[in-house]
Amino acid sequence: MARWRACVTGLLAGLLLGSCATYVRVDYEKTTDFRVYQTYTLLPKSEASTADPRLNSPLIDKRIKAALERNLAAKGRVRQPQNPDMEVLYQLNLHHEIASDRSAFSMGLGTGRRGTGFGLGYTVPATEVESYEKAMLTIDLLAADTGELLWRGSSSRRISETRTPEQVDTFFKNLVREIMEKFPPGI
Repeated sequence: MARWRACVTGLLAGLLLGSCATYVRVDYEKTTDFRVYQTYTLLPKSEASTADPRLNSPLIDKRIKAALERNLAAKGRVRQPQNPDMEVLYQLNLHHEIASDRSAFSMGLGTGRRGTGFGLGYTVPATEVESYEKAMLTIDLLAADTGELLWRGSSSRRISETRTPEQVDTFFKNLVREIMEKFPPGI
């Protein structure tokens, strides 16, 4: 019985933690030697970013740029505004998504004695539909001399209407960190 409980507890914990995971999409030029790209400069936010005031804010811009600088420094890259090896550009957009969860409500009644039994069950199907919004962040690393795209990483997370500045800061720190964990590729 204890073994069964441990299995169920492990399965539930895995499902809960797995639902918190963020999927990061990455693409890059496979022939690029990323070791030669040691210096960078931050470009202004992409013009293609959302105009939604919840995400189009100088405060969020500062948070994202600070997180980019922290993550690139942790990877040994140095910010150099004059003659850098690469340019860093980001784009922030808002996506509307719909999720449905088909579930059911079941009720049962049973009785039995010495191996004989009787049961009755009834299931009522129920479908829940939820509309939500996600902030999608795309980070591009470009060759400074040619403007050629070297590496792109993107990910998205649900956003909430009620957030403190600390929560917003943590939200973007984590989003940038998860994307930049994939850079440089293969190292």
